[in-house]
Amino acid sequence: MDKTKKAFTLIELLVVIAIIGILSTVVLINLSGTRKRARDARRQSDIANIKLAIESYYNDQTSPAYPANSSWSTDIKDYMSGGTTPKDPKTDRNYCYDLGTSANTTPDEDSYAICYQPETPDGAGVVCSPNATVPSNCASGTYTY
Repeated sequence: MDKTKKAFTLIELLVVIAIIGILSTVVLINLSGTRKRARDARRQSDIANIKLAIESYYNDQTSPAYPANSSWSTDIKDYMSGGTTPKDPKTDRNYCYDLGTSANTTPDEDSYAICYQPETPDGAGVVCSPNATVPSNCASGTYTY
């Protein structure tokens, strides 16, 4: 009677486990960048929707004006689908809104800027109304559309 068993050795099993570990690390690193780009794309979409809501709010006022800094997210929620103002997908906080960001030093309520912090270097972080300048707290560049 032959008592020879066919099985994997301990070294063969350790090599396979090491290869699986290396492959899973590579996959996780690649997914991290993809998630950042997806969140930046979501931010750009949210900002575009917020801009449309702000412009609709402006046009519906009897005396046209953009929403105030303190109440902008509640003022425009009726103009957003779902009745809520979108928030940053990573931090779950409101986007930065700044009323009156013109280049002059006097308050300008005919301009505004909406900002977010991009996670990727190619992401743009600011949407401005016409004739607005980028506020100091949004120094990552201008994204106009």
